[in-house]
Amino acid sequence: MSKKQPKTVTIFVTSRALTEGVVKLQARPIASLPNYMEGLALDSSGERGRTHWYGPGSYRLTMAEAVVRAKAMQAKRIVRMEKQLAKIQALTFEETPHEA
Repeated sequence: MSKKQPKTVTIFVTSRALTEGVVKLQARPIASLPNYMEGLALDSSGERGRTHWYGPGSYRLTMAEAVVRAKAMQAKRIVRMEKQLAKIQALTFEETPHEA
């Protein structure tokens, strides 16, 4: 009895969208883990290299869904960064006399 390889599908990885953009790649479902995908990593010569597993929150099946997710991530990050910026801007620095 031979094992059939699962069919590959195109996924759009969003887990690092704010640093690398949305990445399109071929993956196949992992039979023992529902909604998990194994990314088929190929090097420049087409040889199979190290693979990565992607959980349900880190990829989307269409580019439109991936863009929506990336924009939501972007908006959330902007809010966090604006809060950080406000804290930094609120800092005050005063010169203290130096006694010798």
